[in-house]
Amino acid sequence: MGIVLGANIGTTLSSQLVAMDIAKYSPIFLLLGFLLLFISKSKQLSNTGRVILYFGVLFFGLFTMENAVEPLKDEPLFSEWMKKTEDPLTGAFVGAVVTLIIQSSSATVGMAIILCKKGILSLLGGVAVMLGAELGTCSDTLIATIKGTRPALKTGIFHVSFNLLSICLGLILFYPFVELVKIISIGASLE
Repeated sequence: MGIVLGANIGTTLSSQLVAMDIAKYSPIFLLLGFLLLFISKSKQLSNTGRVILYFGVLFFGLFTMENAVEPLKDEPLFSEWMKKTEDPLTGAFVGAVVTLIIQSSSATVGMAIILCKKGILSLLGGVAVMLGAELGTCSDTLIATIKGTRPALKTGIFHVSFNLLSICLGLILFYPFVELVKIISIGASLE
C-alpha cells in the first residue's frame, strides 16, 4: 500500500517536468547522453550517458507533442469539445477514458498540461481531466490483480478505493480547489 501511495505521489514529478517546459532543453540532453554513451570506456559512465540520452528522447517527445497540438487551437470542433471538459464530471470522464485507452495517467496529465499551456484547455478543464486520469490509471491495477494472490488483490482494491475517494473529494471541492490553485499560483500564466 505504501508503494501505491508513493507511486501516486511520484507521478507528479513527470507533471512538473512538463509544466517547467524542460522539453526545450532536449537537444542538450540528447547530445550529452550520446557523447557519454559512445565516448566513455567506463561501463558506469556509459550507463549514465544512456540514462541522459533516454531523458533527452523523452523531453524531445514532449517538445514534439507540444508543437503538434498547436494547429488544434484553430479547430472549432476540437475547441468545442475541450470547453465541455470545464464541467467537472465531463472533464473527469474524459480524463478517465483517455487514461484507460493509453494506460498512462502521466501521459494524460502531460497532455492536459500541454493543452493548457497552448490555451486550448482551460484551467477548469485541465484540473477535471487530471482528476479523471486518477480513475483511469486504476485499470492497470485491476488487470494486475487478475489471478493474483490475496495481498495483491487487497493492494489493488486499496488503490482503486484510494483513487475513488480522492476523485470524489476533488469533485466535491472542485471549485474551491481551483480557486486555491489560482491563489497559490498568483501571477503565473498557464503558458
